[in-house]
Amino acid sequence: MTRPADLLRRQKHCRSEVKKLARLRWETVARCNLCMSQRSVIVSVRDRYGVPVKTALCMDCGLFYLVGRFTPDSYDQFYASGSYRRVCSQFNGVEYDVNQIQSDQVG
Repeated sequence: MTRPADLLRRQKHCRSEVKKLARLRWETVARCNLCMSQRSVIVSVRDRYGVPVKTALCMDCGLFYLVGRFTPDSYDQFYASGSYRRVCSQFNGVEYDVNQIQSDQVG
Protein backbone atom coordinates (compact mmCIF):
# COMPACT_ATOMS: atom_id res chain seq x y z
CA MET A 1 0.00 0.00 0.00
CA THR A 2 1.32 3.44 -0.95
CA ARG A 3 1.36 6.05 1.77
CA PRO A 4 -0.50 9.31 0.95
CA ALA A 5 2.66 11.45 0.96
CA ASP A 6 4.40 9.00 -1.40
CA LEU A 7 1.35 8.91 -3.68
CA LEU A 8 1.34 12.72 -3.94
CA ARG A 9 5.07 12.74 -4.71
CA ARG A 10 4.62 10.14 -7.44
CA GLN A 11 1.63 12.00 -8.92
CA LYS A 12 3.69 15.18 -9.03
CA HIS A 13 6.23 13.39 -11.26
CA CYS A 14 3.40 12.45 -13.67
CA ARG A 15 1.71 15.86 -13.82
CA SER A 16 2.91 16.91 -17.29
CA GLU A 17 1.84 13.62 -18.89
CA VAL A 18 -1.49 13.64 -17.00
CA LYS A 19 -2.25 17.11 -18.43
CA LYS A 20 -1.76 15.71 -21.94
CA LEU A 21 -4.02 12.74 -21.17
CA ALA A 22 -6.78 15.00 -19.84
CA ARG A 23 -6.94 16.63 -23.30
CA LEU A 24 -7.83 13.35 -25.04
CA ARG A 25 -11.47 12.66 -25.92
CA TRP A 26 -13.52 11.00 -23.18
CA GLU A 27 -16.86 9.24 -22.99
CA THR A 28 -19.22 8.65 -20.09
CA VAL A 29 -20.49 5.19 -19.19
CA ALA A 30 -23.94 5.26 -17.57
CA ARG A 31 -24.33 1.51 -16.96
CA CYS A 32 -22.30 -1.27 -15.40
CA ASN A 33 -20.21 -3.11 -17.99
CA LEU A 34 -21.24 -6.48 -16.55
CA CYS A 35 -24.91 -6.39 -15.48
CA MET A 36 -26.01 -3.14 -17.20
CA SER A 37 -27.34 -1.72 -13.93
CA GLN A 38 -27.52 2.06 -13.57
CA ARG A 39 -27.20 1.78 -9.77
CA SER A 40 -23.65 2.72 -8.83
CA VAL A 41 -21.64 4.84 -6.44
CA ILE A 42 -18.55 6.85 -7.38
CA VAL A 43 -15.60 5.60 -5.34
CA SER A 44 -12.80 7.66 -6.90
CA VAL A 45 -12.46 10.75 -9.07
CA ARG A 46 -8.79 10.24 -10.01
CA ASP A 47 -6.66 7.22 -10.78
CA ARG A 48 -3.34 6.55 -9.06
CA TYR A 49 -1.47 8.69 -11.58
CA GLY A 50 -3.78 11.64 -10.96
CA VAL A 51 -5.73 11.32 -14.23
CA PRO A 52 -9.23 12.73 -13.65
CA VAL A 53 -11.16 9.53 -14.28
CA LYS A 54 -14.17 8.49 -12.21
CA THR A 55 -14.42 4.92 -10.97
CA ALA A 56 -17.76 3.49 -9.83
CA LEU A 57 -18.88 0.45 -7.86
CA CYS A 58 -22.00 -1.25 -9.21
CA MET A 59 -24.52 -1.58 -6.41
CA ASP A 60 -26.06 -4.68 -8.00
CA CYS A 61 -23.14 -6.91 -8.98
CA GLY A 62 -20.14 -5.29 -7.24
CA LEU A 63 -18.05 -4.62 -10.34
CA PHE A 64 -15.70 -1.63 -10.25
CA TYR A 65 -15.74 0.16 -13.61
CA LEU A 66 -14.73 3.43 -15.22
CA VAL A 67 -17.56 5.94 -15.57
CA GLY A 68 -15.38 8.35 -17.48
CA ARG A 69 -12.99 6.71 -19.93
CA PHE A 70 -11.15 7.43 -23.13
CA THR A 71 -12.98 6.95 -26.41
CA PRO A 72 -11.69 4.00 -28.47
CA ASP A 73 -9.64 6.39 -30.64
CA SER A 74 -8.15 8.00 -27.55
CA TYR A 75 -7.20 4.59 -26.13
CA ASP A 76 -5.45 3.84 -29.44
CA GLN A 77 -3.58 7.13 -29.16
CA PHE A 78 -2.79 6.55 -25.46
CA TYR A 79 -1.05 3.24 -26.12
CA ALA A 80 0.42 3.93 -29.59
CA SER A 81 2.02 7.24 -28.58
CA GLY A 82 3.85 5.74 -25.61
CA SER A 83 1.87 7.80 -23.08
CA TYR A 84 1.09 4.71 -21.04
CA ARG A 85 4.77 3.80 -20.67
CA ARG A 86 5.72 7.41 -19.92
CA VAL A 87 3.15 7.89 -17.16
CA CYS A 88 4.04 4.50 -15.60
CA SER A 89 7.74 5.34 -15.76
CA GLN A 90 7.23 8.75 -14.20
CA PHE A 91 4.99 7.34 -11.45
CA ASN A 92 7.32 4.47 -10.56
CA GLY A 93 10.59 6.34 -11.07
CA VAL A 94 11.95 3.75 -13.52
CA GLU A 95 12.32 3.82 -17.29
CA TYR A 96 10.27 1.22 -19.14
CA ASP A 97 11.00 0.33 -22.73
CA VAL A 98 9.31 -2.16 -25.00
CA ASN A 99 12.30 -4.51 -25.27
CA GLN A 100 12.71 -4.75 -21.49
CA ILE A 101 8.97 -5.31 -20.96
CA GLN A 102 8.88 -8.07 -23.57
CA SER A 103 11.98 -9.67 -22.07
CA ASP A 104 10.43 -9.59 -18.58
CA GLN A 105 7.18 -11.09 -19.82
CA VAL A 106 8.84 -14.09 -21.50
CA GLY A 107 9.47 -15.64 -18.08
